[in-house]
Amino acid sequence: MFQRSAPTGLTGVRAVLAAVAAVPLCGLFWLATDDVADASANVDQTARIVELTVSLEHFVWLDALLGEESYWGHAVASVNEFGVPAEAIRAVSGLDVDTEYAAARARVDDALATSGLADAAMESLETARGLVGPESGNVEIGSAYDQVEGLVTASIARDVAEIRSLVPGVDSAEEIGRAVRILELSVDLREATAAMTESYFGSRFPTPGQPEDQQTLLLESRILYDATLTELRGEVPADSHLKPLWIAVDGDDDVQEFFQRVDTLNERLLASGERAPSLFEGISLDDISAEAEVFLGSLNAVERHVDFVRAAANDVVARSTAIEAEAEASRLTTLMLSAALGGAAVIAVIAASVWIIRPLRRMAAVVARLRDGELGDSVLVAGPSEVRDAARALNEAVASIESAEQMATALGARDLESPAFDVDSPGRLGASLREALSALATSMAEGEQFREQLAHEASHDGLTGVANRSETMAHLEQALGRYRRSDRQLAVLFVDIDGFKAVNDQFGHAAGDRVLHEVAQRMVEAAYVAGSN
Repeated sequence: MFQRSAPTGLTGVRAVLAAVAAVPLCGLFWLATDDVADASANVDQTARIVELTVSLEHFVWLDALLGEESYWGHAVASVNEFGVPAEAIRAVSGLDVDTEYAAARARVDDALATSGLADAAMESLETARGLVGPESGNVEIGSAYDQVEGLVTASIARDVAEIRSLVPGVDSAEEIGRAVRILELSVDLREATAAMTESYFGSRFPTPGQPEDQQTLLLESRILYDATLTELRGEVPADSHLKPLWIAVDGDDDVQEFFQRVDTLNERLLASGERAPSLFEGISLDDISAEAEVFLGSLNAVERHVDFVRAAANDVVARSTAIEAEAEASRLTTLMLSAALGGAAVIAVIAASVWIIRPLRRMAAVVARLRDGELGDSVLVAGPSEVRDAARALNEAVASIESAEQMATALGARDLESPAFDVDSPGRLGASLREALSALATSMAEGEQFREQLAHEASHDGLTGVANRSETMAHLEQALGRYRRSDRQLAVLFVDIDGFKAVNDQFGHAAGDRVLHEVAQRMVEAAYVAGSN
């Protein structure tokens, strides 16, 4: 006995559709996750480049301020060491070295407070500042300031190295790499300019026992500057906004004047092989005034190079910020697109499941009624083409079953003329029904014919085909009844065949049978002719 089960297959349709949708969605989400991770890495790396570039710019500025403080400290020490009256220097140059030194210290303190190096550098800086006075020489002061500047230059080198390591991992690495390289070269040019300033005045105001070292450093710094400048000119594109900025730095009067002084001093060294005479060998107030102008010009040259470092740093920051913004936008776009596609997939699965499941449920209901022996309405043809085809096939099957039921009812009533037999059911079921109908009709016709034959044989002679005794008596009784009601008379003819026995004896029973058959046929014909008249 059949039992009705829960429609677990309907739930399966949703599960299958969800699984089918989940496969590409998983791949999409995997790719989206990868893209988001790349974008996030770009955001993080470019943000770090911006942070390091700002830090680098600040350290370069701090290094320049420390160098300026160091120069003024050396100036204070030199004035005290050589006994040049401060009033005389102020009179011929307008400079008060003590005031300038104090102002330089204040600028360094402000810059150092926001650099993150205050704790590490302040002790060494206070030691260096304590040496600036009548009792200490330039050697001790220079060594003390070198320790502080070493901390700053180490920070610069660390930032540059980390920036360089981050560049290959970001989008537009070639573009940002060129900007970073220009920044590196601008830092090198600033450092070479500062080194030339220090070694130039170290040569002109020599420390006892080390004049040759200062002049050698001056020559090396100039060579390094020229080599770096050549590379910078090759890196800066002709249409870059940095190009006119560098032209302004390179053509500055103070820069040109200071470099001319450096070149003159280097030419003298290369020509004679001997150190240049010290400024304090035959010093005059005019010399002091001239060198004071050179000193101020060198500080301006360093400052102009710092300005270019800032411009190069701003370019790196701008480019990195643009890449960061694009990466962030890409990340957000990917996330939104993934969410939208995921939502669309869920909606599509729900819509597709409803589109498929509803027709399937209707077909399942019809099949359930058929299983229970009930014929209901046909299925609405809807859904995907395959489902529609199944619905049409089910409708045809239901129609065929209904037609078969009507035919069976007509056959049960032996009504072979019923309109139910006019229905041409399609398919194999229809063909089977038509074959069954034909077979049943033939069988019924043959049965009827057989019954008629049996009835005829029961009432007629098998040899002559005329009515036998019982049938004749029945006809006679009917005829007598009719004639009695009509007061008419009835005649009965009795016929005997003479010589029939002799025919049987002489010619055989077969011949006798033919004689009987022939006589019977002639009598039937004679009766027919008589009856028609």
